[in-house]
Amino acid sequence: MFCRSLISLLLPLLLITHLHAQVPPLYQSGFEGPAFPAGWLPLSGQWSLSDDETNSLQQSQPSFRGQARVVMQESNYQVEATCRALNVSGQWGVGLVGYWQASGDCYRLSNFGNMLVLWRESHGSAEALAAVKMDFKPQGYRMRLALSNQGPVTLLRGKVWALGEAEPQEHTITGEDGAAPLRYGRAGVFTGRASAIFTEFALTRLSTVPSASATPVEAGAPPVPGHWLLVGGDWQLQRDNLRQNASGSTLGFHASAYAIAAGWQDYTVQVNAKSATGSRNQGYGLSAYWLDDGNHYEFGQMGDRSLALLRRSRGSDPVFLATTPLTVKKGLWYVLKLQLQNTAGGIVLRGKAWPAHAGEPTKWQIEAEDVARPVLAGGDVGLWALDDVCSFDEIRVTENQ
Repeated sequence: MFCRSLISLLLPLLLITHLHAQVPPLYQSGFEGPAFPAGWLPLSGQWSLSDDETNSLQQSQPSFRGQARVVMQESNYQVEATCRALNVSGQWGVGLVGYWQASGDCYRLSNFGNMLVLWRESHGSAEALAAVKMDFKPQGYRMRLALSNQGPVTLLRGKVWALGEAEPQEHTITGEDGAAPLRYGRAGVFTGRASAIFTEFALTRLSTVPSASATPVEAGAPPVPGHWLLVGGDWQLQRDNLRQNASGSTLGFHASAYAIAAGWQDYTVQVNAKSATGSRNQGYGLSAYWLDDGNHYEFGQMGDRSLALLRRSRGSDPVFLATTPLTVKKGLWYVLKLQLQNTAGGIVLRGKAWPAHAGEPTKWQIEAEDVARPVLAGGDVGLWALDDVCSFDEIRVTENQ
């Protein structure tokens, strides 16, 4: 009887432990190569894959001075969603966005009245790259936009078909941009002079083989981000859909509304890192809630003597949120771990670091709360190194439990 009672008490705990163990990471990579990892964009420094002792992503230029940075930022992908226009006015449009930049420049697949158009948006104006006639009605459509970098041009391919109809075999519209084309950026959805509902949003990496029928590569493709950047309009984020409520005279075509998938939120990111033996490296670490190169958090070791949490905001000097002593030896691998938690007042950040051959500390070593406005509510992850050669390995992003 005692054994049965004990089992009945332990079983729920065992099930909870099992469920937690089965939660898949949002992202993980051991930088195995041989090609440069998909979805990573070098911003400064010279980044390459190294296999000196283990496969790693390395800032490999010994003479480099300053902060070398590489961030997760997608290119060569396919974005799709189910779009249903509700109330429309004039030359209305709904559609998809790809390669969105912090400046607002992007590519777009959308209708303009009864035309389906591939657009290039730059500096607040839109240029049509291709257009075909299509009888659009305020009903449900499946829309798909594929973007791939091929030599000096960016290729764009679109498919649109009404719900209940078979997917067409050929692309509905194709185009290319060879005039200083966009090469990377975020994906999202768009409305102009229309209220609409978007469901089943999906992002999939594409093969970089130059083919009009490039097939999705499922392995390693990131999940749909949990943080959305809302620009214009009156967006509502529901559990299973995005809804744009503004239409008609309140939302002109050139004052369009966008919802951009802008990374994750409430996550923990960890990576192995080391500076080269004998190098002049002055620090290394993680970037998180990265929205663009001027808006993100940084965590890492500084000068081999301390751990630091700081926030970077465009147009302002970095703000140190917290520091704590930590002795780091060059040539040894360390694990850096950062947790970000959204609260009603701001963002709570917690960090720890330890030698890779040792056990993880039970307590966080550094903690801060950022209540500054505007709030950095979510974003991607990145890596940084100050001066000289530095290596990174085994990055992992998980939802906070």
